[in-house]
Amino acid sequence: MNDVQNFNINNEITVKSLFDKLDTYLIRDIETMLDAKHKDSSGIGYPCLITILSGMELLGILISGDEDHAFKYFWERLEEENDIYKSSKLRHIFRQTIRNGIAHYYIAKTGIYVHNDNPENHLNKVTIQGINGIYVSCSALYNDFKVVYEKVKADLLKDPSNFLIADKTLGTINAIPSMPAAKIVPKIIFWIFFRLSFFFISCSK
Repeated sequence: MNDVQNFNINNEITVKSLFDKLDTYLIRDIETMLDAKHKDSSGIGYPCLITILSGMELLGILISGDEDHAFKYFWERLEEENDIYKSSKLRHIFRQTIRNGIAHYYIAKTGIYVHNDNPENHLNKVTIQGINGIYVSCSALYNDFKVVYEKVKADLLKDPSNFLIADKTLGTINAIPSMPAAKIVPKIIFWIFFRLSFFFISCSK
């Protein structure tokens, strides 16, 4: 709890510090949601899925420096790891239909069947109650996400000079080469601060 209480977005944050936070909150949150069950034994698929997709977008910003196409850049890394993702149409479905649908309306649009487990059915085309759709396994998606996450983390940690943030009060920011730090870093820090704020509130109840 001290870690949350003492978290300060004005502090200098390096790549290592950032990934320490992501390991603690993003990764653990996803794994906790994958293990969680309602009283009827159903999972909590939508919160888990949107968290994974948010993580994809964040990692996409880190590896590309392109906020507008961050999801695309991360998806290309997924394609390198697993041929099942090699489809621009599928990427569009995940970005526009699934991510935006859950973010704005909490539930996915018709034809998207979200489940915590059953990785063997991941991305299979299915027909349920006469409606054609696609099956999304959160556990399978997370496993593939985690592979890319660990590789991105390892790549960025190779260079000890990769500071994401220097002293903000002095307006000096050192970033990963070719990354528009002044634009991207504040968004990354806001994302972490926003996430930690919710964690702190929930733990305070």
